[in-house]
Amino acid sequence: MPRSLAKLYVHAIFSTKNREPILFNAWRDDLFRVMGGTANNLGCQSLIVGGMPDHVHLLFQLGRTITIADAIGKIKSMSSLWINRTHKFVDPFQRQSDYAVFSVSQSNIEAVRAYSELSQAS
Repeated sequence: MPRSLAKLYVHAIFSTKNREPILFNAWRDDLFRVMGGTANNLGCQSLIVGGMPDHVHLLFQLGRTITIADAIGKIKSMSSLWINRTHKFVDPFQRQSDYAVFSVSQSNIEAVRAYSELSQAS
C-alpha cells in the first residue's frame, strides 16, 4: 500500500477539577475554538467541540502520527494555558487528570453531534 490511511473518530470527555462549573458562557465558545484549533494543529481534524460549565465534549478524527493520550494531553494543556492567560482566577485553572474516550463509527457522528448540542442546552 503506497499510502497509510487511518479514519479513527474519537469522542473525548473531560472535566474541570472537582467538576466545578467555571467554564463560563461569556467565553466558553472561545475556549471551544482554542480546543478545536489545537486538535487541528496536532493533525487531528476537529469535528465537534462543546460542553457545559463543568465539562467538555470533543469529537475529532485522530491523526495518523499521534496517540489518543498525547492528543488529549496537548488539547487539555493548551486550553488550560489559554484559560489561565486570558481569565484570571484566584487559583490557577485546572482540569481533572482523568478523561473518557470512546470510538465513534462514521455513521454515528451525527448522533454524537446531537448529543453534544443537547448537553449544551441542558
